[in-house]
Amino acid sequence: LSYSRNRGLENATCDYIGYIDSDDYVDADYYEKLMQSINENKSDIAICDMKVVYDDTNMEIISKCCNGDTFNLYNVVNNGLAASACNKLFKKEIISKYPFAEGKVNEDIAVVIPALVNAKSISYAKTYYYYIQRGGSIQNSSFSDKRFDIFYGVDTTLERIKKSEDYE
Repeated sequence: LSYSRNRGLENATCDYIGYIDSDDYVDADYYEKLMQSINENKSDIAICDMKVVYDDTNMEIISKCCNGDTFNLYNVVNNGLAASACNKLFKKEIISKYPFAEGKVNEDIAVVIPALVNAKSISYAKTYYYYIQRGGSIQNSSFSDKRFDIFYGVDTTLERIKKSEDYE
């Protein structure tokens, strides 16, 4: 996954980058609404809510992209969705500063959080990213040593955001 994301980013000729995992899906006007939010708000990143869909029951749970009533960096980062590269559209010049760690799981955190912190502004779009939960997937499988990759991701995240002028 990280290898593909990094190669795609290196070869992209556009101004904005978005990611959709192979087993997930989006609304038909997903990118249109994200781009509209970026243009209207002159933001570097647009973010939307997720619908978590459980494949065994088709149950959908809406996960808001922001904890709290106010849409700001703190409330976005203080949310479980913040670390996901999905449900966002990034200005290429910001996201390309942070390559995805290849061979790791939970690789998004060390890319997305620094990108959010270093964005001049973030906007909200009214659309959905559909995050499919499957039994036996990487996120839902039993414990393995790969679970420790989260520590690598957190450490890398902290090192990257310490360089931000707004770190404190």
